[in-house]
Amino acid sequence: MKMIAFEEKTEKRIEEGSLFQGAKEKYKEAQKAYDAQDWDGCLNNLNTAFELILKEKLDIPTTIKGVKTANIVEILVKHDVGPVLFLKEARKHVTNVDNSVKHDGYEANKIDCIPALKSMEDLIRKLDNTELKIADEIKKKIYGDL
Repeated sequence: MKMIAFEEKTEKRIEEGSLFQGAKEKYKEAQKAYDAQDWDGCLNNLNTAFELILKEKLDIPTTIKGVKTANIVEILVKHDVGPVLFLKEARKHVTNVDNSVKHDGYEANKIDCIPALKSMEDLIRKLDNTELKIADEIKKKIYGDL
C-alpha cells in the first residue's frame, strides 16, 4: 500500500513538472510529521527545507551534496548578509536540534518542534521577499567547500 501511494505521488509530481520537493514542500512535510507526532521527522524535514531555501537564494544547485547549512549561516551572519536574525533563529531551533538528534541521540519532542516550525515559517516568508546581495569575497567563502 505504501509503495502504491508513493508511486502515485511520484507520478503526480512528474505530471505537475516537479519531481523533487522544494523548501516550501519540505516545510509542509514537516507540518505533516508534526501532526503525526513524528518529532524527528519534523526536524529532519525542516532542516532539509532550510538547506533548500539557502541553496535557492545562493544559486547553489540542489544536486551538490555536502552543503553544511550551519557553515553557510555562520558566514552570512558574520558578514551581515540577509535577514540575520531570522537565520540565527532557524539555525538555533532547526539545525542545532536536528544535528543533536542525528549525531548525539537526542530525542526531539513537541516543545522542540514548535519554535523550529515557526522559525522556518518566518525565514521562508522573509527570504521570499529578500534578494541576497553577496560580495564576491563572501561567495568564495560560501562556495569554497563545494
